Amino acid sequence: MCRGRSCALKTSLNKGGGLVGADLVSAQGFLRNQEITLCRGKSCACPKAYEGITLIALIITIIILLILAMTSVALVMRNNLIKNTQYAAEEYQIAAEKEAIELAYEEWVMDNNENADLNMDGQASVDLNDNGNGWKVKFNSSKHEYAVDKDGKISGPTSSSSQGGTGGESGGGGEQGDEGQDTQYNLPKFEDIDENKTLEWDGDGDGETEEWLVVEKTESEAVIVSKDVMGSLTLGTECKWTIDGGEEELDWEDEEIKNDADIDNSGSLDELEKAVYSYNHGVEIINRYCEDLIKNAPRNSVKSLGVDEESDIEDIYESEHLQKWRSSLSGKVKCANETYSEPWATEMSDEQKKSSESYWFAARAIKDSSTDLRFYICRVYKNSAYVSEGSHLWYITYSSYYTYARTNGVRPVVSIKYPDSYK
Repeated sequence: MCRGRSCALKTSLNKGGGLVGADLVSAQGFLRNQEITLCRGKSCACPKAYEGITLIALIITIIILLILAMTSVALVMRNNLIKNTQYAAEEYQIAAEKEAIELAYEEWVMDNNENADLNMDGQASVDLNDNGNGWKVKFNSSKHEYAVDKDGKISGPTSSSSQGGTGGESGGGGEQGDEGQDTQYNLPKFEDIDENKTLEWDGDGDGETEEWLVVEKTESEAVIVSKDVMGSLTLGTECKWTIDGGEEELDWEDEEIKNDADIDNSGSLDELEKAVYSYNHGVEIINRYCEDLIKNAPRNSVKSLGVDEESDIEDIYESEHLQKWRSSLSGKVKCANETYSEPWATEMSDEQKKSSESYWFAARAIKDSSTDLRFYICRVYKNSAYVSEGSHLWYITYSSYYTYARTNGVRPVVSIKYPDSYK
């Protein structure tokens, strides 16, 4: 039941009539009274105002976000995700460039025109090498340079921004360009390097520093050599090595390796063929192993203590032993090379050449006598300064052959080029 003005207002509204005069005044008073009545006391029915986040909640949220960010950064740094991504991208680019060269070479072979250049479809510039028996290929985007002979063998890459790099199939020996910033590879700082002194540096990225000997330093670059032996490498009838705590082996079933090693074209490899391949490619394998060992420097800045692998390495060794004993060997065995590639290598003191374990010296030697013919990869013996032929990987007489598997460590050499902004 309703009483007074409220009842009259309700009746008027229910009839659908308009409000005028005294009724309008009554309605306004009624609504004001109702508003005041509804919003009094604990039972207030007015809508609540929106509430904001408190200061304490905001601080806690910020702290949680900072913890998550620091954890993410720590994971990235610990796992070298940035460097591994850069390395994978570099390896992919090199593989793509080599594939482009191979396609161009196949086209050149099909054209059967000795005087033509490789057609790189504008990806790279092509020039004849100094001997006229191959090409120099320089890619426009990456500035990588490759050497290609007329048998289709590809060496490199080296970087055109490098100075004095040896290149070679393993890519070792050159200095890095802009990719070699210490912020990416944890290179030794320029001011920490003093010629003929040692420095501490974690070259293999295992978290522990090694001792390195500074053999050369100029205003913009330095050459350092591991003071002691690193890793373990077996050459000969077995080609295997240790890397990151595990052991890996040369894949003798790889088509390219198998075709190169299969001297008698039998489709299978015997111990002599494996030993000959290991001798022929010994310097390349040693340099590539050094590249794999050193994680905190660009691959094209690393090689082994020894010689320039490009010097006369393709020359074929001719011998009456090879021709008389097994004609298939003739034309398949490469010449020896005992010359140093760097002036500083000959000037290293006896103490600088010594190490606690025997190590491969990236050079080869042949001993040809009246009774037999022996093929060596050079080595430096434990606690010795003398570079010797070491132990031969194989040898032949007029009636038989003998093969071996020899194991030594290596001493990596790292050539570091410092741009002015990173000194």
